[in-house]
Amino acid sequence: MQSLDKGRGRSGETDTPAAAAETSAAPGDGRPRKLTPEMVREIRARAAEGISQRQLAKDYPVTQQALSKLLAGKTHRGVR
Repeated sequence: MQSLDKGRGRSGETDTPAAAAETSAAPGDGRPRKLTPEMVREIRARAAEGISQRQLAKDYPVTQQALSKLLAGKTHRGVR
């Protein structure tokens, strides 16, 4: 059975860009951000190159639905 923690391998070490994620809270709520501004820029650039949302979701600690919102400009609006 596959682990639900996308960013962790069997040894517990991180193996994705999630390892660099900030722990700062999102504006207006107390949850930590899963993506750093740098990761958001990388995702947008890779999507523009034709990488699928499904593949990006495997590479970063977010769901395909969250990536869809990010790429549609509904989230992470302040990151250019």
